[in-house]
Amino acid sequence: MNNTLTWLHLSDLHLTAKPKDQDWTVKSINQDTVIRSLLEAIDNLLIKKDIHPDLIFITGDVVFSGKSDEYQVAEEFCKQLLTITGLSKQQLFIVPGNHDVDRTEIKPLHLKSWYQFDTSDEIAEILSDSDAQPILLRKLAAFYQFSKDYLGLDCQPEQHYLIAKPITLANKAFTINLLGLNSNLFAGYNGDDKQKLAFGLYQIDHALQSLTDETALTLAFFHHPFSCFHPCEVSLQNRLKQRADLILTGHLHDPSNMSQHDSAGKTVIIGAGASYETRNSENSFNVGKLDLDTGEGKIQFYKYLEKSHRWTKNTDVNLDEDDEGRFPFTIPVRQNRIVTSAAQVDTSPSVCESPTVKTESTPALPLPPTSPASATTLAHKIAILTANPIDKQYDYSEHEKAFKKLKCTVDYFYLSYDTLHELDGYDYLIIQSKLIKNKIVIEDDGLKSRTVPLKDLTDNIVNTDTKGLFIFLDQPINSTELNALSLPTIVFPALSKSEIETFIFQAFTKLAISDDNKLFANRETLRLEKLVGCYQEHRHKPHLPNTIDPKTTRNYVGRITDLENICKKITDLRNQKNGFLTLKGAGGIGKTHTIKKLTVALAERGFFTDGIDFVDCEFISDYKLFEFNVASTFNLEQAIDVKAHIQQYYDVKDRLLILDNVETLLHLPDANQIKAFLNFICDYVTVVVTSRELLGLDCEQAYELRRFTTDEALALFIGGIEKKLSASDQKLLREEILETFLDNNPLAIKIITDNLPRGKDFAALKQELEIDIFQKLTDADMTAFDNHADTNIERKKSLYASIHFSYRYLSEDEKMIFELLSLFPDGIHMENLKRISEVNRQKMRSGDKESIHHLCITEAIINSLDKKSVIENNNGIIRLQSIVGKLPSKSCSNATICKSITKMRLNIIGF
Repeated sequence: MNNTLTWLHLSDLHLTAKPKDQDWTVKSINQDTVIRSLLEAIDNLLIKKDIHPDLIFITGDVVFSGKSDEYQVAEEFCKQLLTITGLSKQQLFIVPGNHDVDRTEIKPLHLKSWYQFDTSDEIAEILSDSDAQPILLRKLAAFYQFSKDYLGLDCQPEQHYLIAKPITLANKAFTINLLGLNSNLFAGYNGDDKQKLAFGLYQIDHALQSLTDETALTLAFFHHPFSCFHPCEVSLQNRLKQRADLILTGHLHDPSNMSQHDSAGKTVIIGAGASYETRNSENSFNVGKLDLDTGEGKIQFYKYLEKSHRWTKNTDVNLDEDDEGRFPFTIPVRQNRIVTSAAQVDTSPSVCESPTVKTESTPALPLPPTSPASATTLAHKIAILTANPIDKQYDYSEHEKAFKKLKCTVDYFYLSYDTLHELDGYDYLIIQSKLIKNKIVIEDDGLKSRTVPLKDLTDNIVNTDTKGLFIFLDQPINSTELNALSLPTIVFPALSKSEIETFIFQAFTKLAISDDNKLFANRETLRLEKLVGCYQEHRHKPHLPNTIDPKTTRNYVGRITDLENICKKITDLRNQKNGFLTLKGAGGIGKTHTIKKLTVALAERGFFTDGIDFVDCEFISDYKLFEFNVASTFNLEQAIDVKAHIQQYYDVKDRLLILDNVETLLHLPDANQIKAFLNFICDYVTVVVTSRELLGLDCEQAYELRRFTTDEALALFIGGIEKKLSASDQKLLREEILETFLDNNPLAIKIITDNLPRGKDFAALKQELEIDIFQKLTDADMTAFDNHADTNIERKKSLYASIHFSYRYLSEDEKMIFELLSLFPDGIHMENLKRISEVNRQKMRSGDKESIHHLCITEAIINSLDKKSVIENNNGIIRLQSIVGKLPSKSCSNATICKSITKMRLNIIGF
């Protein structure tokens, strides 16, 4: 016998059934591919490597829409899963998720009558209503029937929970409590997971009463994480945390947000991610192992690689601790924990009849040795909340370097009331912000800055049992502000990195804090504890399309008011789905850069949890291609009738779709079809369009991006050259270059500054732009812009001049790559560029030197072109800047290069 427990954790499978008398939809095809590979991965990565789970947990969303025919697919999946793992049905435990709800059973009247509540008493009243209870639960009828017919669990829906009992494992020297709860009593409508769910006192009370104290472990599992539940249930959640050692959940599809601890370090909460969301998603599952003698365990995460159609270990998780991505955790040794012979424990079932589990002793997931720690040491967790609103540019980099001295898990969040309302389970809270007129800066709902009194800030902290609140400001606050605080609080004025490191050493190593330069509130309740472990930093990692790289948005300059206004419009659209937003502006003015900047900011704060998609419409030539590109964001590329499929199978999603350069579609013969499809799709997702023209639809909300002011243009130019300018240089730059030649156009300015030779005189730059470029421009040179909606000839000239200027300062190798990239308007991956270069070298070695020009493609040259704003590099996908891409043939003056490019055009298919 041994005292280790190994389990397999799956969730959010979203299994669908084949429509009767119809071919498989593309969604079913993609799902079949991923699900089959999932079963193969469990066989190859676990069973064949002697990793044998004792139990399997599926934490909800077994099927997609709660229909009985979908559970036939679920039954077949479970049969194959149990065959592969060699386990019995009694070792498989499943709870429902919101996708196991049949939403057709929920009527609008029900939503108004029984799905709205503000207190725990109101929840209890609804759940005890003899009329309400059967209506609330019949939406899960197919799930309960599946549980009865296949798993043999004769659960009574009115009991709410699925299982609450101790079970024994053969050849194990322990028993465990299993607690399978139903988090879907109030689920089944859009937005139900926005703190509107509830367990209900009845479910928690009866479930906990069915457990025994004489077990080695209590493991709870349910679908929704605690962040989805109404705040009035915090006390019930705390009871559950106090009773359970491990909690397994699903629902959140982001595998980077998969583990956390509660405030006392007593309960470890593991989220599974989605085992199938879409074929292109980072689908996931995990395997856990726990040694009950030491209380130490680890979770091994796995992810799906869509391009190679296989599963692998997810090494992106917990990099600081374990190169293979295993997450370590500790279950504190408790006095009531009993590890004993299984035969000595009463295992009589409570509600759901489940025979005693008999398993064979098998090797479990191998775990590397960890640093020894005291059995009584609790894992600590700290939340750091940072005020960084969209209309401000605050730098906390020195603070955050110092915070790396914290020897524990550190989770970073943005500072807003919404975040403060959701935070729970942290030992210490750290806030870093700025002080304006004795008020503290936070973010509002639209990411804009607002200032609030210190008391209001602390009154909005849900984590009221925190051991200490530490607030770092840029200047001293009035000491009277601390008089009315209820939390143990220390407020710091502006501190250097070394001063913060000194405080961390005093507080969490010496456990004694000096009084210098600090203000205290409720000092007597401040609890300082030694941090034992290593620094582990967690930040929300949004899933963004490859065309949006956060690194490219960091140096955004100006347009503060525009950012505020556009952000407000997007968040309003997200909530209302009453149309789409068109961001209108001239070429090169920064429409795409602006929407990418906002998208990154919103995604980092947890907006659009169902996904973000980006479609470049510049090279779309007809309606069919447009529909295909948009359908691909729904994984419906092969659907026969995209509209019908979306209407039948899709609910409104918290999803953002960006359609870039839409002006190119407005003059196509089938432009009206395109507009009609856009009008349809904005009912299901939030849509933002960038265009040089408005689309003219009734549901269109327009925002025109204004021209840069000369002050903004000057700031962008100076920031680009990183050089202080004299008053005379600034006057020349403003009046003779920015306003006259570059038309204050952001793209033109950026191209010039990124290619400006070091030390070049501004008078010489003015002369070069005026004499060598502008005076030589002809009407033929401007034809590259003729198919664009921008009719401002001066802006056309400013863009052409800046591009021509940059081209003159490219090396021969850079010019060659510039021309080569014109063959790939949608972009090409860096690795494929290297392959082209290698083919070129092989031809050179074979003696074909006359027809092949030497082509050198290295990351150094690509980085150089990127820094010169000639190309875009989005996560390794390389393409010419949109407007820059119109001019290769105009810019190419080297006859040898042009000849080689022509040959490449003829031979590129051979590559």
